[in-house]
Amino acid sequence: MKKAALIFLCLAALLAAAGCGGLKWKHEYKPQSEMRIDYNECQRDVRSWRRGYTGGEDAFDEQILINECMQNKGWYR
Repeated sequence: MKKAALIFLCLAALLAAAGCGGLKWKHEYKPQSEMRIDYNECQRDVRSWRRGYTGGEDAFDEQILINECMQNKGWYR
């Protein structure tokens, strides 16, 4: 059980580091100022869909879906 908790904490720390500017999103033609707008839109849409579909939250899965949404909008890291 302790090993699983340690792995979870490590993954959470990695996600936090990635979400805090460790890897910046880039776009071919959109300015960096529009990144936050697109990110917030993806975050809102994913969380709304996940809560309606599963009735709960899962930060790890939500971040994966947010990243996919950003890539669909043309953003890359």
